[in-house]
Amino acid sequence: MEYTGDPGFEDVDAQWIVGGPDSGGVRSFVLWRGHLFFVEQDFSSGSVGSGIAAAAFAAEHRGTSDPRYREIVEDLDARGLTS
Repeated sequence: MEYTGDPGFEDVDAQWIVGGPDSGGVRSFVLWRGHLFFVEQDFSSGSVGSGIAAAAFAAEHRGTSDPRYREIVEDLDARGLTS
């Protein structure tokens, strides 16, 4: 699924920062229409990766030792998007 929402991410359901802000910009995941999209933004450009279904993302990252990804999975669970 491709992200076709608001370029400023005003219409997303959630956003989690997983890197930065630093000299390389900000890396985050946004939740939009039940899919997560990896977003990279720096001062002059940005990119949005292809979407992955929330349940597939949770299955892939469940049990990770990375607290950033654990937080995302817990939030997706709480929203009922992982079953």
